[in-house]
Amino acid sequence: MVSVELRIVAVEEHFTCQDLLSRIDCATLVRNGWPAPETVMFQAINPPALADTGEDRMAAMKAAGICMQVLSVPGPGAEIVSGPDGIAIAKEFNDRMARLIFAHPERFAAIAHLPMRSPSAAADELERAVVECGLKGALISGTIDGKFLDAPEFAPVLTRAERLDVPLYIHPGYRLMAFAPPITTDSPMKPHSGSPLLVGAGTLKWRSTSCVSPYPVR
Repeated sequence: MVSVELRIVAVEEHFTCQDLLSRIDCATLVRNGWPAPETVMFQAINPPALADTGEDRMAAMKAAGICMQVLSVPGPGAEIVSGPDGIAIAKEFNDRMARLIFAHPERFAAIAHLPMRSPSAAADELERAVVECGLKGALISGTIDGKFLDAPEFAPVLTRAERLDVPLYIHPGYRLMAFAPPITTDSPMKPHSGSPLLVGAGTLKWRSTSCVSPYPVR
């Protein structure tokens, strides 16, 4: 009998940086359905542990039996910021994840964060993140400015992902603003309320939305 060691790769492993989130003004957050930074709800969805890149994160992985985390940036982020500011935020997130991967290549991989309100720039950043930073694809959260990923303007991102042969991980967004009012301090926190998971776009290689995937990371 041949013994096979199971290598557990966790793909729903988020990473964020408070200083990059602080570049997004309160009005932009609220307009896109997110709670304001000073609220308990905002702090609950962006806990300090998400910014950890050191021994605590790796200790938690060891305790859970996880061999590798595939990091990704949850919203809010560059996806709700238009123009050069959104592009700059996305690049900095990707550079920071790349540095973490370089320091611990046996423990971490990552998928890129994209400035989806600037589709051509998002396509270029996807290519830079994959080719120069070694990231494995990209994560896109929910809708972009109320539009789904099959809107014509996002074709450059889909085309580039197909050419690069990398997956797009489609993650539920916080609120789908076309069908839900902005969240308030009195509202229950329902991060995925009304935000359907999009499937079928791009080149999908990880065919699991569970937290642990048996599929190898190339």
